[in-house]
Amino acid sequence: MHDLLEQMGKDIVNEECKQPGGRSRLWNYEDIDHVLTTETGTENVEAISCRLFRRGILKLSATAFMKMCNLRFIQLYDMSNEVLLPKNFEFCAQALRCLYWECYPLESLPLKFWPKNLVELHMPSSKLIQLWNGGDKPLGSLKLMDLSHSWYLIRIPDLSSIAPNLEFLYLNGCESLVEIPSLQNLSNLVELRMRGSKLIQLWNGGDKVLFINFRYIL
Repeated sequence: MHDLLEQMGKDIVNEECKQPGGRSRLWNYEDIDHVLTTETGTENVEAISCRLFRRGILKLSATAFMKMCNLRFIQLYDMSNEVLLPKNFEFCAQALRCLYWECYPLESLPLKFWPKNLVELHMPSSKLIQLWNGGDKPLGSLKLMDLSHSWYLIRIPDLSSIAPNLEFLYLNGCESLVEIPSLQNLSNLVELRMRGSKLIQLWNGGDKVLFINFRYIL
């Protein structure tokens, strides 16, 4: 029954528009490849979800996402670094709520990338060195940040300032991260995972804070 309902839902979405870029949801690799490489995505697109493993190289232009101003959900599984992005990659993300991008290939997020409504940021096994190069952005709605196994990550922003509502922070396997800023004002933080990280200093400034219901896992 579940499979039947899922297929019915997909059929309804496919009937929204003959062109994939005019549909509200994209999950088929061929459709996603067409939309992102031809820049035919429109404001109708609200969600993209696809496993890219062994599906070929997906080479995107700098403005592949720019017309999709209502995009709220992105889920890209990329186990073999099969997405190529230019260094001047741009990203319109004002409406984005959840970003899951495995093996993100750039050293930082686009400078103009400011997902002020983002609730969950999942970027495991990324090539990030830092989130932004040239100033951090406020993420007041963010509840979860997962940068696990981002081996090149050397710094994270002061989350107490930019993400005061953060509840879950995962930094497992971030081998190049040597310190994290103060967590003093993260009163909602309930779980911090850093297994396999080689932190020299847990947080700078020397202020150690205990949180109610806080779970710290090395």
